[in-house]
Amino acid sequence: MVYNPGMAKKARKKKSPKPEPFRWQRLLRLLPAVAVVGGLFAGLHWLTQQAGASVAAKERYAVPVADLRVNTPPHTNSAKFLTEVRLLGNLPEAVSSVDPATPTQLADAFRKHPWVEGVSAVTVEADGGVRIELRFRSPVLAVRWNQFGVVNTRAVTLSGVLLPTGVETANLPVLTTVRTVTDAADGRPWPEPDVKRAAELVSRHPCKTIERTRTGWRLIDANGEPLVINAP
Repeated sequence: MVYNPGMAKKARKKKSPKPEPFRWQRLLRLLPAVAVVGGLFAGLHWLTQQAGASVAAKERYAVPVADLRVNTPPHTNSAKFLTEVRLLGNLPEAVSSVDPATPTQLADAFRKHPWVEGVSAVTVEADGGVRIELRFRSPVLAVRWNQFGVVNTRAVTLSGVLLPTGVETANLPVLTTVRTVTDAADGRPWPEPDVKRAAELVSRHPCKTIERTRTGWRLIDANGEPLVINAP
């Protein structure tokens, strides 16, 4: 092989390839995607914090229905009464003391109980408890009712509304004619107009018994004295 000095010189002058310059355009194209991902993580973190705060607030202001403060009807206790109200009113186990819909929700539920005549107030007290002021129905007349062959004595109000089983009837005037209707229901007006009329009469004329006659009504007082009313 013949050595050629010119070739060696050219070989020495051959330069190595230059590194490719850093392209900022590529990085700039990635920035929007990076921003979106970062935003998603930030959003998830915020939502997690808000959800935790919401759960904590709900727990803080939740009042169990069993802990509602109410005046109770005669012949019952608070636990029994509130359980009946929750079932009849389809209430959850707890209500929120800060929800503006709670007073209406509770009032509607309590009005469905046969003892409740009306709801006077629903208030949130300083310690976060909820108090309900109720008006109750009063029994004025005892009605003898044949249900499935068994005669029970039940109480009705002045407007003829049937009160729940267990109301004391020993000192009430008695409508002597046994009723046989099947569609009477607690908390509802008795379906026969005679019952409401009898309740109205005994509220005006205290007596022991009252019965319908062909021309009107016959009332017997505590001394056995009759009062005949020739009117429907």
